[in-house]
Amino acid sequence: MTELNLFAFSKNCINRDNRYDIMIQIDMSRESLENYDHCQAHIIWKEEFSAFIEKKAIFDFE
Repeated sequence: MTELNLFAFSKNCINRDNRYDIMIQIDMSRESLENYDHCQAHIIWKEEFSAFIEKKAIFDFE
């Protein structure tokens, strides 16, 4: 079953070089993650906007 449990967006309120500007937290099932990784909307988003992201961190856990 495909499911999305949480989508949260937080803006960093501390202006320091070693902090990220935003955090997007997504909690989804493994099936949802696989579907999201391969969906056309996500592929287009990465092609169009990834150049504007200086650095990112991804934390996967179950």
